[in-house]
Amino acid sequence: MHGIASFDLPGLYAHGRHVIFADTCARAPREQLMELLTNGHTRGWGHEHARQLLQFCTAFSVLPPEGHPHSLGTRPIRVLSVPPGAEGGGADNTPTASTCGRELYLPVYGSVEKMMERFEKAFEHMQTSGFGYA
Repeated sequence: MHGIASFDLPGLYAHGRHVIFADTCARAPREQLMELLTNGHTRGWGHEHARQLLQFCTAFSVLPPEGHPHSLGTRPIRVLSVPPGAEGGGADNTPTASTCGRELYLPVYGSVEKMMERFEKAFEHMQTSGFGYA
């Protein structure tokens, strides 16, 4: 697929057009992900992390252009939280995603830094383990 190969986290977020939150998403993951998407560049997350996050959630390595049937404007990434105590809901768990449904499942982390650390662990295994890593 041809698309936008160079984008940053605010470009991926697109002011809430490309990433939306389920009504049931807990406050902490919502606020932490918003902070990461809007200010991640100040924490060292640049173009490569934005691409990894897109690929993690959609299996796309380029951002589909607006107007394309697979664009995030048409089918945004939907964020849900995983409550503590539920399977995958521990703060040491990595985020998980359904690329077909474009759903991102976030445990409740204590900080943005912890969320970033767990995303980086998931990204590290994304290339070697693919769908087998959770």
